[in-house]
Amino acid sequence: VELVPAATIVTIDLRDGSTENHRYWSFPRTADLREELSPAEFTERYAQALADSVRECETSDTEVGLFLSGGVDSASIAALSTIRPRTFTALNGSTLANEDAEYGHRVARHYGLDNHQVLFDVSRVPAAQEWKNLLWLLESPQCGPEVFYKRELYRFVKARFPEIKGMLLGGGSDEFNGGYTATFGDDWAQFTSGIDDMALRDERHRHRGLAAWWEQSPRPLVRAEVLRRGTPAEDPYERYLRWKYRDVQQYNCWHEDRTAAGSGIEARVPFLDHRLVELSACVPPSLRSRLTWDKRLLRDGLDGVLPSEFAERTKVGFFYGDGIRHTYRAFAGMIAADGDALLEEALSGPRAKEYLDADNARATLRALQQDP
Repeated sequence: VELVPAATIVTIDLRDGSTENHRYWSFPRTADLREELSPAEFTERYAQALADSVRECETSDTEVGLFLSGGVDSASIAALSTIRPRTFTALNGSTLANEDAEYGHRVARHYGLDNHQVLFDVSRVPAAQEWKNLLWLLESPQCGPEVFYKRELYRFVKARFPEIKGMLLGGGSDEFNGGYTATFGDDWAQFTSGIDDMALRDERHRHRGLAAWWEQSPRPLVRAEVLRRGTPAEDPYERYLRWKYRDVQQYNCWHEDRTAAGSGIEARVPFLDHRLVELSACVPPSLRSRLTWDKRLLRDGLDGVLPSEFAERTKVGFFYGDGIRHTYRAFAGMIAADGDALLEEALSGPRAKEYLDADNARATLRALQQDP
């Protein structure tokens, strides 16, 4: 079993089993944008492309819903939707604390949409078999609470509204629109400094003989040109976007497709339309601080469409923040149930015995239970 790479058509010759790959789209570079656009033209074009993408993602002969987190991304889809979808919001300890649940309700009420708050009681501990079923469905060890919550949202929709066969999502905006810029610093200069440093660290790992020059100093003592060994300097921001492009494929698209399909639902992601990705990725360096810091391209593009209380709301994590203890308590309880049954099963395999420190794994679980 092999994965077909993104934006690729694989042709298999049934006579001899040979394959041929045709790549029909590649992640863009800034140089791909030939025409000069002003900030206003960028935002206008982005808003129009998003509206077109939402309309195309709504096309269906069955009912389509919307996962509404209360953030600017899903709120934008609610504002641009023409089909008045039922909306679904996760209500757990975290989304109560960070106000996502409240804002999901407020956005739905503003647009006259049904909003179903899907309750994850803070006292509920998932069963071990639930977790193993999820891992089987996911076909990947990259599984965590976010994936569990999403799977349960889809299960709720299937049980209550089996006529819904497609689900609109706000995912894919943060990765290419500056949604994570503030995690690297308080302003654009700190953000660019952070991704510059990441690029240099990558180069450092490729030239291990020079690693000692970093061990005693927080700042690089070897010039970047030496690390690059004569290769052209790479734009760290473009490198960062390509990293997020790989990240989306390896994690977001992977678990979203499987958790949705596990309930007979198709995930539809307007922000991953190639036109939007191309516009975001091709903002020239001179306009990046204006358009790609804290999602200005999206926020400004929806001026007059989305009320400012929703458009300017600060990004919050799905379950990170003040309420994260509720999530960690539930999942630590799941791992510790029945005498650490899940953990002991994981530690029992021959490869686990070869690679893992079982005592430290158990101690980590005890620490999580004591302080989630």
